[in-house]
Amino acid sequence: MDPSRDDNRPSAIVQQYWAIYPRFLQDLFVQAFVAGAHHPGQRVTEGQWIKAMDRLRDGMVTCRGCGATGFWDLAEPDRTCRACGTSLAPPYVLKIGRRTVAVSPLATLRTDHLASGVDDSVVVGQVRAHPQDATRWGLHNLSTRPWEATYGAGQVVRLEPDRTMEISDGMRIAVDSATVLATRWQGA
Repeated sequence: MDPSRDDNRPSAIVQQYWAIYPRFLQDLFVQAFVAGAHHPGQRVTEGQWIKAMDRLRDGMVTCRGCGATGFWDLAEPDRTCRACGTSLAPPYVLKIGRRTVAVSPLATLRTDHLASGVDDSVVVGQVRAHPQDATRWGLHNLSTRPWEATYGAGQVVRLEPDRTMEISDGMRIAVDSATVLATRWQGA
């Protein structure tokens, strides 16, 4: 989809879905199929696609208004649901190194978040909504090792495998050699 040419447009159904995706992914498609089509040195590499798909997955959320799946991104924090217009801003974000995961029922913590160069990523944590209170969120330990969490006030809690702890602002969770920082998202 060349943004400067009307004769190079995909079908109407593809154009409807274009707006669902964050700008970083749209830009990558334009680079791959416009500039890269004519200039091999500008083609998108496999590594760029992998990073983009990881970033897209890390921002996948469920709309609080209608339940549709959407994509939130740190670079576009004001994104809204395509179906109902509700803000897609997550209540919290989990920061792991350079990665940011939007807290939602679709969010997972994976081994590729914890260390670079992981080819076969494994889910080690799952975000869960509280069953009675939609404003409360937890992180469930799916790994085989305990985690250590330090709450903002300094309280240290050990999270055993197959247990869930509530996510709170400023919480730090030691998972293997990585630190996960939970932050309340200001736009939520």
